Amino acid sequence: MGENKLTHSQLLIMKCVWDHGEDISYQELMGVLAKRFGKDYHRSTLVTFLQQMEDKGYITTYRKGHFAYVHALMPEEDFQKEHAREETEFWFRGKASAFLAALYESGGLPAEDGEKIRRLLDEWNY
Repeated sequence: MGENKLTHSQLLIMKCVWDHGEDISYQELMGVLAKRFGKDYHRSTLVTFLQQMEDKGYITTYRKGHFAYVHALMPEEDFQKEHAREETEFWFRGKASAFLAALYESGGLPAEDGEKIRRLLDEWNY
């Protein structure tokens, strides 16, 4: 995915689009970015980011009446799986156990998540 990777600002935009749950207007997107992430982008800046993201294949944009909308082409779950694999490979040399250990040691693994992981491992017959 190299050149198709999203920048930090583009990741924030994608997160807002996915969290919205349906196509989002530019105006709504600008409001969510400002409220959630403190990103008060000018419309022209947002349009530039969106064009780059469209070129990378993550979104498409369209007009409906007087409004322009953003539509996610990639489901968030697909992105999460790919991103988790890439990050685990990069930071933990592909060892998911090292990733989980770091998450646990950082306090970022609540007990209920640990139970879910245990059930998954049992299902996979490890």
